[in-house]
This record gives sequence, C-alpha cells and structure tokens, in this order.
Amino acid sequence: MKRFSILAVAALLMSVMAGCLPQARYFNVDVRGENFVEIPIEGNSVAVFSIVAQNKYDSVRCSSVALGLAEKIEADRGLEKGDVAVYSVPKIEFRGFPSGQNEKVVEVDTEYLSQLMVKTGAKMFVFVDNLRFGQYSVPYSSVSQEFDNMNVLVPYAVDMNVYDPVKGQSLFKLELKDSVYMQMVSSVVSERKVGAMISNYLPSIAGKIGEKLASYLSVQWETQERMLVSFDDFKWEKACDLAQDFKWEEAIKIWMPLAESENPKKAAYAAYNIAVGCEMMERFDLSRKWIEFSLKKYKFKEALLMNEYIKKRTGSL
Repeated sequence: MKRFSILAVAALLMSVMAGCLPQARYFNVDVRGENFVEIPIEGNSVAVFSIVAQNKYDSVRCSSVALGLAEKIEADRGLEKGDVAVYSVPKIEFRGFPSGQNEKVVEVDTEYLSQLMVKTGAKMFVFVDNLRFGQYSVPYSSVSQEFDNMNVLVPYAVDMNVYDPVKGQSLFKLELKDSVYMQMVSSVVSERKVGAMISNYLPSIAGKIGEKLASYLSVQWETQERMLVSFDDFKWEKACDLAQDFKWEEAIKIWMPLAESENPKKAAYAAYNIAVGCEMMERFDLSRKWIEFSLKKYKFKEALLMNEYIKKRTGSL
C-alpha cells in the first residue's frame, strides 16, 4: 500500500516532436520505506529492554537508546506515552541469548525469557544491546572558512533483537551501523575538549539512535516526487487524470496500446508511465520490465533515473 498526497500538477516542455509537445505532469507521493518488519503491537503488549554493562556511562547511553526506541514505537502507533514499558537488565545477569561480552550465555534460554514475560506481562520483547561508539573524525569539507564551526562525525553500532516470548522465537535481528554528525564551534575546541563535548551529548544522541532502530519496526513514509508524461490528446490526458485519482489499473489500460506506437518516443513515454503505475502498486518486478522496455525505445533522463530506483527496490543493482 502507498499513501498519496497530490500537491501540484505542472506542465513542462520536454522536447519538440512533429506538431506535438510532450508535457511532464508532476505529483508527490508518500512512499513506504523498504527496510522494516511490522511487529504486532497493541496497547501495552510490548516491552523494551536495554542490556547494560557495568560502566555507568554505557548504561545511561544504552538506556537512552531503549527509551528513544520505545517513544518512537508509541508515536508510530498512536499509543499513549508510557504504554511501551522500558527495562534495564545488567549484562552479567542477562540469560536470554548470547549478548556482547557475556560469555556465560551460549544459546537462547527460552525459560528465562518466559519468566520475563510473566514478570512484565508483555507479549513482545525488543532488546537493545552492545551499543558502541567509534573514534570521531572531522571531515575536511565540513570545516567552514566563513563560519567558525565544524561537523564532527561519530560512528556507532548497536544490536536489536525482537523476540516473541509467546511463540518462543526471534522475529527480527539487526546490527545497525551508522554515524551521527555534531556541529560545534571550531575555534574553542581542542582535541580533548571535542572528546568531552561528544561524551556529554552521547545520551541525547543515543535517544535518536533508538528512534532510528524503531523505524525498522513499523512502516515509515517519505515524500517523493513522481512524473508522468502526457500529450495534448484525450487518451493521454485521461490516463494521467485517472492516475492522479489513484486509478492506476484503469490508467495503465489506456497506456498499454500507446506503448505500441510506431513513434519510438511516444512508445517510450507510455511505457515509462506504465512503469510508474506498476511501482505505485508495488509491482516492482513488472515496473522494471516496463522501464527497460521504455529505455529500449528511447532514453531520457527521467526513465534512466527510474530504472536505477527500481533496480535498487528489486535488489538487482
């Protein structure tokens, strides 16, 4: 499924063909993110656990990740604040599954996890574990010559495990590796002070990391622009109007014979429109076939960009 929000329709001269001007009609769509697993969460049925080391600083940071994750789950699902419970478990006491430096645990302990379910009343667990930050760096291009500031790049990694204690199985595992940017005034920052400032901000950064982890557990939407090609012709305009009313199958029925045109450019444009329609209906493999057909007829920038995007969505890059 996709959610759509048509913001505007614009006509743009693309090229000149014998007595006929192709037009580009733009609209915005809310596209569902690619990487997520939608876990069944209702009310207070989920609990988030941070598996923390003995170091108090690591403990605070990992707990901040768990809190940020829980708050994001609540926001994404319209839950009340506090509906998702958050717990901290010392690493040396945790027996659920192998965890970081806890060498005593070598396999999943379903009995231990069942006991956690009884204690918490939760029917779904999300574990945050093994949070680590790497050595910061300062990209040369980030240092402003006009303004006295710089961006500091801080790499991090963290593990997440979604476990269903009712079924006794892990539903989703992720080792997230990424970096965050911090901007600071360069003139007052020695290397030692940079480290101290980063350390002070790590708990708040950890909360943002938790939000990013939560984005893998529910549908995330982002607004993207799409383009359809039309002509000053009833069939072309009718198909685009149908598409903008989200009647993609009806629009595609009109574009199909147009893709057989003896005019290679018109055939390419119609095939491109079909590819867009298939992508909107999440028929990505079919969309790839149509965009490849379009490019065989005539290569144009939007079709080339669409081809790269569809390749990425279908994992064929």
